Amino acid sequence: MNQIMKSALALGLYLIFVGVTTAHAGYIDASDNEWRSLTDTTNLTWNQVDSVCNDTTFACFGSVTNIDGISIDMTGWTWASQDDVSTLFTELIGAPIPASGVYYHVDNNSAWAPAAVASLGITRAVSRYTQSVGFTRELFPIPGTGTVAKISDFHAANKVDYAQINHRDTVSDPHHNIGHFLYRQVDVPEPSTLALLALSLGGLGFARRAPNSGIRR
Repeated sequence: MNQIMKSALALGLYLIFVGVTTAHAGYIDASDNEWRSLTDTTNLTWNQVDSVCNDTTFACFGSVTNIDGISIDMTGWTWASQDDVSTLFTELIGAPIPASGVYYHVDNNSAWAPAAVASLGITRAVSRYTQSVGFTRELFPIPGTGTVAKISDFHAANKVDYAQINHRDTVSDPHHNIGHFLYRQVDVPEPSTLALLALSLGGLGFARRAPNSGIRR
């Protein structure tokens, strides 16, 4: 195998590996759902997201424009329910989080809070805390408000890190610090698949280098 061919195969393998490892930058949960960073969908109203998501399946299709004039593509994403977010929070925190009400962690400076906030995207950051805040697809019982879920990491003394679902907020106004909980199913190739591909390419190179049988045509 000549040097050009070997270089091309090596580059192809590298690009495949990079594509697999970087194509999905969001948090991947235990069910292989990729959760979109909440920071991607701030400055959108609840009503805007509702306008491009199916009322039955909550699968989204199309784009919406935020208050900064930036078009946000929603195609391929599913708008999460309170139950979906409850399951996500439970996984991130390592403790059961109800789909309604408030769960306060017992310790300040907990180990889970910084990682959880970073995984979902920081939508609010002040001197005392950072938060990941987003709308779920449910309306709050009070007309004109939607359900907000949040995870907070406090930095000040006498404050408690917490996760909260069912915090209401206005659905018709854009919020610069509230995103939207969206997920999609991803197919992550098994490591063995990449290994097999590498072996195949290596074998191809070996075969091309092997001496011929001596038969001339």
